[in-house]
Amino acid sequence: MPSPNGDGINEFLMVEGIGDYPENRLTIVNRNGTLIWEAGGYDNSRVAFRGRLTGGHNAPAGTYFYILEVKVYGRWKHEKGYFVLRY
Repeated sequence: MPSPNGDGINEFLMVEGIGDYPENRLTIVNRNGTLIWEAGGYDNSRVAFRGRLTGGHNAPAGTYFYILEVKVYGRWKHEKGYFVLRY
């Protein structure tokens, strides 16, 4: 659960093991299915969701859904889930 409030704890969405899959794409949508953020090469540091919308504004607190696509042995695999953003 990300809580990007500047306290140094859970400041970004941590994707466990993403370093093993450098060819990846993370897409985040709100409960209405509206795209709020996406990026390729997610790495939990340089490229990471920090609670900011694509336009730079803070995303409202709430539940968001993600689709993580990773390339494994030349084939794309998908994982879907959700997380709660709190401040």
